[in-house]
Amino acid sequence: MRSKISQNPDDVDAERRIACTLLVEAQALRCKYLRFSSGDFEGDIPSLAEFAADYNRLLVIEANGPLRTFAHSRISVLQSAFDMHFTMNREFSRDASLTDKSVFFGTDARCCPPPFSST
Repeated sequence: MRSKISQNPDDVDAERRIACTLLVEAQALRCKYLRFSSGDFEGDIPSLAEFAADYNRLLVIEANGPLRTFAHSRISVLQSAFDMHFTMNREFSRDASLTDKSVFFGTDARCCPPPFSST
């Protein structure tokens, strides 16, 4: 199945609309609880019943067929883009890794020490 890319909102089929609506809902739930993980307790902490209802809603969202299809196709597109980037820049990455050890560790040495450092 070929993916059709279009900027016209009328070209989006019903399954994609459902998937996008569910993604927006999941993002809203994520934002609701993300503020508590950062230590900024603004507002009321949700009750256990509210948390359980939100968790169950996330499970329903995750099990939705159109959303899973949309996510799988999106991951495939991103994987293809990464593979192309990696293939096009393989030599640059190899040369950089020989001179800059932060590339090996996957960190920026100017702001983060590499893992397992003695500092």
